[in-house]
Parts: sequence; C-alpha cells; structure tokens
Amino acid sequence: MQTSGKVLRQMLEKSGARHKLEGAEKLDFLVWLSDQVVYCIENRRKMQLRFEELTDFLTKENAMPSTTGLDAKGAVGASGNSRSMIVRKSHT
Repeated sequence: MQTSGKVLRQMLEKSGARHKLEGAEKLDFLVWLSDQVVYCIENRRKMQLRFEELTDFLTKENAMPSTTGLDAKGAVGASGNSRSMIVRKSHT
C-alpha cells in the first residue's frame, strides 16, 4: 500500500469513524474506512471526507482506473476491491 498511515488515519477521522487507533495497521484503517463509507452512504450520513479524496486514494492504490465521471457507487465498489486486494497481498 502506497498511502501513508498518517493519510489513512486522517481519511478515517474525516469519515466520522471512531476507533481506538493505537497500534492499528494500515489494513485496519482500510477496513474501517471502507465500512464507514458504506455505512454513511446507506444511512445518508454526511462525512467531512470528500468524494475526490476517496477517489484520489483509490486511484493511487490502483483500486480503480483514473477516469472521470465515477459515481459514489463505483467508488464504494472500488473501496471493497481495494480492501480485498490488500488482504490477499498481506497473506502471501
């Protein structure tokens, strides 16, 4: 994963998630962030995390193509794909 733990932590905080962050690894941040984004969308909750920040992150991690016109549903799907991809890499 190319994104720093600091950036992931900031994104998680902007998403509104509340977790004990001490000792957390990047994979923990990714799982929590993905879950929180899905929760906020399903429950129509606002986040300080901007859509552009999420799509920039997913593009940087090669979890989605760098195309314009992606909607929130596509970004959430890419977020889940990113999480799965990183979990597989961590177990090899």
